[in-house]
Amino acid sequence: YKNGKEVNRLEGFHDKKQLLQFFRGANSDF
Repeated sequence: YKNGKEVNRLEGFHDKKQLLQFFRGANSDF
C-alpha cells in the first residue's frame, strides 16, 4: 500500500459498507 491515509480511507469505506449491510438486514427483519 502507498501510505497510511489511503489505507485508512479504504478501511473507512469497508466499515460503511458493513454498516449498510447491517441496516439492510435490520430493515429486512421488520
